[in-house]
Order: sequence, then C-alpha cells, then structure tokens
Amino acid sequence: MVINTGQRTDIPSFYSEWFANRLKSGYVCVRNPYDPIFISERYTLEYHLHAFEQMAEALDGYTKTVVISFIDMYPKVRRNFPEAKGGCRMTTRCCSA
Repeated sequence: MVINTGQRTDIPSFYSEWFANRLKSGYVCVRNPYDPIFISERYTLEYHLHAFEQMAEALDGYTKTVVISFIDMYPKVRRNFPEAKGGCRMTTRCCSA
C-alpha cells in the first residue's frame, strides 16, 4: 500500500480517526491530486506516456478513474519553471477505455 499525503499534516491532525478506518478497511475513495504534468527536455511526452503505462498496469483492477491535469502556464509559473513548455495539446487518444 502506498500512502502519499503530499506532506499534508491536516490528515493526521484533524482526520486521524477517518484515516485509521481507511487503513483498516484497506481502501480509500478520494481524488488523488498529483502534481500537474509538464513537458520539458527531461520530462518528454514519451517519458509521461511510459510512466503512465507502468502506473496503469500496476493499478489495473484497483481503480476505475484516472484524472490527469496539465500545468497551467500562468506568468508566475513561466517565471518559476522556465523549462516547462506550454501549449500542449493531446491530439490522439493514447489509451483505450
């Protein structure tokens, strides 16, 4: 079991009973807000497709829904992440439903 709370200290502080019950039951049904995807020279489209394929295979049978978010290229984001490339469009379907 992998538990990633994104360094959220509010879960053990304010929701410890709920969290303990989720661990006992062996599952939790919540949205998992991973960091947005961005394309760069290091994190290419091919890199993301390969990483997604590996995660999807590992999670096969454990989840039904995937939520993907791409980085929003606000002025502050452009300033802080100059290596990120904006304007990406998914023009082909890379996975079957």
